[in-house]
Amino acid sequence: MKKYVQSVLRPYSGRLYVTADRDTFEKLHKSLFKEEFKLEKDDVGRTAPGTNAKGRQRYLVYAASMTDLIHELVHVMTHVFDRLDIPMSNANTETMAYFFDSLFKDGARIFDVKKTCCRNFLGINSVAEKPLADAVLLSSTTHVCRK
Repeated sequence: MKKYVQSVLRPYSGRLYVTADRDTFEKLHKSLFKEEFKLEKDDVGRTAPGTNAKGRQRYLVYAASMTDLIHELVHVMTHVFDRLDIPMSNANTETMAYFFDSLFKDGARIFDVKKTCCRNFLGINSVAEKPLADAVLLSSTTHVCRK
């Protein structure tokens, strides 16, 4: 598994760093923000927004699972929109959906899901929940499970 992935927050300014490894999160936090940060023992997800030494916006995310990643990326999206005074409302759902799709495609690369069915990866077993998993993961034009 990769230690972390990084990407540009298209079309907005800033960078996203995602890891599923606790030690990597703590090392990256020190490297990016020049301060120590220790995850709590029971943390399964954490988002650390901040700026680097040059004043550029950075978002560091730790996620233990795909569902934790989804949760943390909502925090990233909310922070970006708030920082740029972009309203989060019913009138703006398309903008939010496209940006979240971009965040998810970039962040999900941290997990090796090519050999894992998305439904199993999310831990979804009931027939009723399967359409939700498909809607979340299969709606993307570049599905993370495709080879």
